[in-house]
Amino acid sequence: MMMNGTCHLNHQRGFATLLTSLIILVGITLITLFTARTTLMEQRMSANHYRSSQAFYAAQAALEIGIGYINQYGTNNLLDIDFPPSGHPLLLEYPFNNGATLTLNSPGDCYHLIATGKSDDQIGSRTIRQCVTTLDISRGDGPEQPLISRSSVYLSGNSSVINRYGNTTIWAGDPVTLGNSNSIKTYIRDAGTPLSADPAVLKSTDSTVATQIISSSNLGIGFDIIDSDPALSGLTANDFFDNTFV
Repeated sequence: MMMNGTCHLNHQRGFATLLTSLIILVGITLITLFTARTTLMEQRMSANHYRSSQAFYAAQAALEIGIGYINQYGTNNLLDIDFPPSGHPLLLEYPFNNGATLTLNSPGDCYHLIATGKSDDQIGSRTIRQCVTTLDISRGDGPEQPLISRSSVYLSGNSSVINRYGNTTIWAGDPVTLGNSNSIKTYIRDAGTPLSADPAVLKSTDSTVATQIISSSNLGIGFDIIDSDPALSGLTANDFFDNTFV
């Protein structure tokens, strides 16, 4: 009887070992599956974040192209062109422009820029909307003279003042002095040349383009220079700023 009891007890001990092993195996399996699932989810989240970032940067690049285009060319006839123009150099300044689109419409006093960017696999997509407008920083149509001072003006060295918009170049509250250099000259638009609509001509620093000399160290001060004006010399610094800028 003792031998049979001992044998039965030994069988029970083997069953307990087997049951414990099965529990441990099931636990390890569950942990492995959970870890694999967690790793897969992290990979998906990382891929989605990468796509989202790519799409956002593409949309941001398209938006910057639109703002840069408006800053450079203004808003005249902006809605009547393919935007951005094909092959325009602005497209080359920004990465991630492939797959990015930009739409403009004018709902009122501003231009509504709608920039849409996509990831490189075209799965991720982000859209940025921004309303932009132009603001005048100068009062009226801005100052008529390129050089304005509420005190004296002394020109020396190699100095040229060009104004192709109007007939005055310098406006000062105190006297204007042209130095002894032969290179000091002021220019206005040539009388026989109509006002150009080309910004490149109007802003050109080449004094030989559509200009005529009015004042120089040899010719003296001409009608294009307004100096010793008490309307300017009597202004405070704040009043002088407010006289020109909004």
